[in-house]
Amino acid sequence: MVGKIKTIVEVSWEAIEKHGILVKGEQKRFDYEHDFVKEFNLRGNIVEEVYFDSNCKLLYSITKKYNVKQELVEEKCFNKDGSLRNQNVIDKKENGNEVSIFSSSDGKIIHKVETSYSNNGRLSNTVVYSYMSNRINRSKCIYDKNGNQIEMSNYNQDGSLDFKRVTVFDDFGNGIEWSHFNKEGILESKYSRKFDCMNNPIEWKELYSLDGVLSPNKSFDYNYDSNGNWIKRVDYIDNIPQAIIERQIDYYPPIRIVT
Repeated sequence: MVGKIKTIVEVSWEAIEKHGILVKGEQKRFDYEHDFVKEFNLRGNIVEEVYFDSNCKLLYSITKKYNVKQELVEEKCFNKDGSLRNQNVIDKKENGNEVSIFSSSDGKIIHKVETSYSNNGRLSNTVVYSYMSNRINRSKCIYDKNGNQIEMSNYNQDGSLDFKRVTVFDDFGNGIEWSHFNKEGILESKYSRKFDCMNNPIEWKELYSLDGVLSPNKSFDYNYDSNGNWIKRVDYIDNIPQAIIERQIDYYPPIRIVT
């Protein structure tokens, strides 16, 4: 995102083609996301997210708090009636390590995540304690010199491999290729993404699937505002228009320096 954004309102409609022109049909979502309103602080971090269904009815909301370094330290999710659904409290250590505790509305701990970094931040080890299922899972991640996660291996409680994901990034930090390996280390699927000059994805394609069945290709067209942020996107599945998504973006006024 570009500029001092204050709020973003995003709404999706079905895309209908009439006389060669795309128009908005029924308000609906085709993916797992929802229409939303997001509020940002002056540092560019999200402080509140409110999600709605296609009938503009409130589903749930999320609030976020940050420390003086603008690191996320608390996240709370609320039901549509305003009651607490769950919360995540993150303890940031001076050495960069962190402990995250995810709990239910009554304060019971659901899981705890401990992450430690080594090799100047190029390697991380994460341990997930699941209190509901009494399980412990571990993951190991490798990062490149720019902080991009290029490899993640997830392990079961007995130490056996669950899966591994390898990611390739471009010079702008965009993930352009993913390879997913199963517990035997066999390549299970491979995906690619292409980006435009504004670093927004314009194509998503599955290159390989172990079972031979490839997912449909996805592509995206954008319209941008004067700041370079997209305010309209058209989603295509196998080149057939599916959705029109529009954004209303409000910006903080520029800070005036009085001399």
